Order: sequence, then structure tokens, then C-alpha cells
Amino acid sequence: MSDVFISYAREDRDNAERLARACEQQKWSVWWDRVIPPGKKYADVIAQELARAKAVIVLWSRASVASDWVKDEVQEAANRGILVPALIEKVNPPYGFRQVQTADLSDWDGSSTHAEFDSFLRAIGGLLNKEVTDSALSNDHTDSSNRRIPLYLVASVVLVLILGFAAYRFFSERGAHRNQNQIVAGNRGGSNENQTSGGAQICNIESRHGAADLTGKGLMMIDPGGNHAAAVLQFNEAISECPDYADAYFWRAQSLVALQQNEKAIADFKKVVEIANDADTRRKAEKFIADIEGLHPTPTTPVAENANTTNPSGSNANATNTGASNLKQGTNHPEIARAQINEMFASDRSTRIAATTRLIIDKKQDAATVQMSIKAALANPENKSGVINTLVYLENVAPSILKENRSEIEKLLAVAKDNGAQTADHIRKVQDLLNN
Repeated sequence: MSDVFISYAREDRDNAERLARACEQQKWSVWWDRVIPPGKKYADVIAQELARAKAVIVLWSRASVASDWVKDEVQEAANRGILVPALIEKVNPPYGFRQVQTADLSDWDGSSTHAEFDSFLRAIGGLLNKEVTDSALSNDHTDSSNRRIPLYLVASVVLVLILGFAAYRFFSERGAHRNQNQIVAGNRGGSNENQTSGGAQICNIESRHGAADLTGKGLMMIDPGGNHAAAVLQFNEAISECPDYADAYFWRAQSLVALQQNEKAIADFKKVVEIANDADTRRKAEKFIADIEGLHPTPTTPVAENANTTNPSGSNANATNTGASNLKQGTNHPEIARAQINEMFASDRSTRIAATTRLIIDKKQDAATVQMSIKAALANPENKSGVINTLVYLENVAPSILKENRSEIEKLLAVAKDNGAQTADHIRKVQDLLNN
């Protein structure tokens, strides 16, 4: 558990590090995503650390006010009353966070003598119920003249070591680079055609943070917007940023299903099976592959449908098909369809997306399921996400089945018009299928 959690955009990493050091001088434990334990998912660790933190600092900048990832973290902190915001650039905080007193650190250079920083640090100490130590505040600037000569001597020794290490790395990395090129050349013939360039890139913490942010943006395009084509572009960028980021493949595959590009979806799900660290995520991907290919096996062991696929908002991202998972798979039992339809209107985004994907795969030729989905959407017109997901499902249904339900569908389209511009394109597509 950390005393302080720092929320920031990756472009502001240097500022976050400077602030983290200042907090550590106060003997406070700080988490700012430098270290993700091996085998842990990025968003899972963030959610855990955010939930445990006693104070959350947000660094507002041009980059962070545009980051949905940062805003999600800050909203969680505001809900708990532990938010301590600071400006590191002259920007307005996002709407919803402007009523909170915000420290102006836009001209802070790390000095402990900065008046605004001093009061900012004491506000954090108040939340932690810990006193701010004045001596720690002045450590960076006291006795600097006494330390200067020893530092010069140390610097000369360090310089020699750096030069020697650089020479070692130069010659050793030449051989490693040659081997890496051979691996990349050998893999080119069997690469996933959906994958963007950059497959040889090694992902670090920063690139994973970027991939998670881009994946989160893609998820918001899917739900509530239902814009799967735009979401695919975001997932492409995420994969380019970090080619072994399994969640981007997992969610891109579901968008590809909605876009009726099943072969590419299968390739992405296979990539998830290949690279995902989490066994539940791999099992979900395998299940999707089997369903798309029409195998529909009954699982020999239960699939844990509520495990750990990443969501950048910090919530449990994979409570997928929780209602339907308790029923026997691979049948046309109406209770399965009803559970999946209910999940399209669930509060959890990933549950809604996965349920929509499952209906598109399994139930696009099922007239009874189509009727139930329309009825559910008409009964919940205020649930914008559920209505859009229903329309996305209907876009994949055979026109002949849609025409059998024309009157009810037209009622739904009339109601959905009130949902705004995001819904207009889906209304047009369903109407075109009706008129086909």
C-alpha cells in the first residue's frame, strides 16, 4: 500500500518523477507506475494501487486534461475525497474538477522554497495525517557547497564507468541486434495480417501505458458509441505502440466480429492465446475462436468469465457473460439468449461488449433472439449503451429476419433518434437493411 498515488500523462513523466522524489524525501511511500511486477497486468496494478492510496495527486497539463485514463483515476480519487490537484501547465482542469482548489506548480523547478509547492505538500500531509518535515524540504539546497568537491570527484569516476559500460553495450548489442533481425525475418511470413508494424519492438512500462491508454479510447468508441471501425484504428495504434499488448488484440477482435471480418477476428484471438499471460483471457479467446468457427464445444471445465482482461478505467474489465456462463453452452436454450441480451444493458462496459459480440456470433440467425433484443431495447430506451449495442447486433442480422420484425424495429429506431448523433449511423444501417 502506498501513501501517495500520482496520476499523470506519460508526456509529463519528468514532472511526476520530480514530485515523487519530493514526496519520498518526506518518508512517504509513492506509487507512480515506474515498476509493474512481472506477470501483472498494467491496468490491474493501477486499479489496485489507486484503491489503496491515501492521497492521489493529479498533475494537470495539456496532455493530462485530454487523457481519459487520467480523468478516470482522478474521478475515483474525487469520489473518495483524497484528491490533491496541481497545475504543471497553465491549463483549465476538465469540467467536473474545477471546483477543487488546485495548486499552481507551473513554474516549480523542484525547489523547496516555492511557496505554492510548500502549501501543496502540506495539503498532502494533512490527508495522510503526517507532518511535513522542513529539513527534508531543504535537503536539496542545504550544504550544497560542502558537497560540491566530493561530487566532482565522484562524477569523474562515474564518467569512466559510463564510458566503459557504453563500449560494452555497443559490442554486445550488435550481436543481439543481429539475432533479433534474424528472428523478425523468420516471423514475417507468419505474421498476423491485422497487426500493424513494429512487431520487433520490446514493450516497456511507458509503451504499455501508451497502449493501455489507446485501448481505453478504443473501448469508449465501441461503447457507448458503437463505432467499431474507429475503435479498430485505436487498437491498431495500441498494437503499434506495444506489439505484445494482448488486450488490444482481444478487443480489436470483437470489433472485427461486429464489422463481419471473422477471419481477421480469429487471427487476433489466436494472437491473444499466444501472448496473454492470464489463463482466463486465453480461455475466453479460445471460446470465441471455437464459436466463430462453428465448433460450439461444451467446456469440460468452467470458464471464469469475470477475470482480468484490462480496462484503462480501473474497473473489473472482464465480467463477460456472467449470467450466460452458468448455463450450458452450445445450445439454443432461450435462457442463454435472454442472459446475453440482459448483459448488453449491464453497467460494466466489457460485459456489454462481450455480450454483443457473443450475440453476433451465435444468434444473428435466431429470430426469437432478435425479437427479445428489440423488446429489451424498447423497455430500456434511457440505456444508451444497451440501445446502441442492440442496433449493432441488428446490423449483423439477416434482412429477412429484420423484415419479419419491421414494426417493432421501426419503433426502436424512432426511440433511438433521441440518443444523439452517435446513434444516427446505426439507425441508418438498420433502416437500409430493412429496405434492402
